[in-house]
Amino acid sequence: MKNNKTVVICSSVSFYEKVVEVEKELKNLGFKVVIPLTATKMKKTRDFKVETYKTWETNPENYKTDFVSYPHRRADGVLVTKYRGCFFGISMSTRHTKHIACPQPRGEPTGLRTSHSNKRKAFLTKAHFEKVEKGDVVLILNYKKNGKNGYIGGAVLMEMAVAFYFKKPIYILNPIDESSKYKEELYGVLPKIIDGDLSKIK
Repeated sequence: MKNNKTVVICSSVSFYEKVVEVEKELKNLGFKVVIPLTATKMKKTRDFKVETYKTWETNPENYKTDFVSYPHRRADGVLVTKYRGCFFGISMSTRHTKHIACPQPRGEPTGLRTSHSNKRKAFLTKAHFEKVEKGDVVLILNYKKNGKNGYIGGAVLMEMAVAFYFKKPIYILNPIDESSKYKEELYGVLPKIIDGDLSKIK
């Protein structure tokens, strides 16, 4: 059955082989699907080794920051991320979510420096933010990593914050790791957990 919605998949790079599998399943359900640039490259080369693509781990010039990295937690407990010069904050301390919009809040660190065109990590981060903004639905793939079920890291949390700000429905494939340091923020963007059932994506 044809579905006009575009699903943007977000996940840890460790799960990109799974991303390619889920992409196929979603297309069979009639969705248009967008995956991260690196996942597309992995699919073409059939090389899913993370170290092949995380060049910033061996070449610091390809990394993202020499200031404050994002997301970071402020003194008041709000987790802040940055996109297009705007800052987004998520907090569950008052049982409410909130965001910080443009311009940069007073006292907020300037964050990423991307003045050099070979800042690979920054480029990939921004590219997927833009895909999230343009898509209709965001699907988070979270599997077991580092001994934890349902792993969602900081990079994917940033993508979820962007989706939340642009009012995109957020689906998470598996239950959230209850021991995650981002637990409050993950629940704070009001995701729907679909327990592995892709047919629940609407």
